[in-house]
Amino acid sequence: REVTFSMAFFGLLGGVPSLPGKSTVVKTTLRTGDELVELFRAVEPAEFFDIFGSGKFRMVASSTGKQFGFNLDEILKLANTSALKETAAIVRTTIPRSALKQFDQTMVDRHILRSGTLTIDGATLGKFNDMIGPIDQVF
Repeated sequence: REVTFSMAFFGLLGGVPSLPGKSTVVKTTLRTGDELVELFRAVEPAEFFDIFGSGKFRMVASSTGKQFGFNLDEILKLANTSALKETAAIVRTTIPRSALKQFDQTMVDRHILRSGTLTIDGATLGKFNDMIGPIDQVF
């Protein structure tokens, strides 16, 4: 059985100001009874405002993919490396466990992200956005 829900946020979304006079609509479909898995991503300021302005993850011209970790502490540790020195926040979303097999789970940064990674490329980003739950800021 599937449940589809939409939420419109005005003003604050997870403690993040939305654009004045705009609403952010988050829509997703989940299979009931399917365990949800948390995903975390370190983001720079531009991506942060784009996420909460659009309500979804989008690619920028220079991007080839979006990488997510399964453990907040590991993403925090990764965000403190020189490679991610522009990190402004950590965002979280959820995805049904059964959906993970549709995306690339090749291990990246194994020395830090021991719980695994999920990489979303441009071809699968739309499907990913349709499957995830609301996005919020956790750090």
